[in-house]
Amino acid sequence: NDLRKTYSLGESTLVGIDGRIERYKGHEDLILGVSLLSKEDQAKIKLVFIGPGDEDEIERLQRIKNNVNLTNDLLFTGYIPGAPQEIIAQLDMLAVVSKNFEGFGLTLAEAMSVGVPVLATNIGGIPEFIHEDVGTLVPPESPDQVAERITDFIKFPKKFQLKAEKAKLHIRKYSGKKMARKFHQLFMI
Repeated sequence: NDLRKTYSLGESTLVGIDGRIERYKGHEDLILGVSLLSKEDQAKIKLVFIGPGDEDEIERLQRIKNNVNLTNDLLFTGYIPGAPQEIIAQLDMLAVVSKNFEGFGLTLAEAMSVGVPVLATNIGGIPEFIHEDVGTLVPPESPDQVAERITDFIKFPKKFQLKAEKAKLHIRKYSGKKMARKFHQLFMI
């Protein structure tokens, strides 16, 4: 499951979403955000969408890409078998840019656990475990802010890697056992 080798991605900066390809997941906002980058920065990025999706939605995303004259090809891998952390660890940045809802954000936690910088929308349960010291938050439906953060990521990769290293330690607070114990204590009051 070597993404770079399987899909001939070379040295491109891989920015991806791991999850179902559905409208509310924000693939469109990531595409629009990358389309706002300079042509030079666009050339450095490869968008990777990992996960199953409806063909109509994939075609819609391709049309959006063409309409905004994004020079990058979009890579839709479909479902990739294997451990999610091993797949996510191959990305340079994981994006979860959902439009109006996201629960806990398991893929964000998986990315944090393997030291991959995260870009996420400030909605649902996400701000409960991600803050600016360990990740990068943007408002939902804000491709302009997505573009700004990705530009920063390209210009200052060490800053984002530092956040990712802090995130590896931070996410350990959210183990399943700890969360179950707290949940149990809540109901025992």
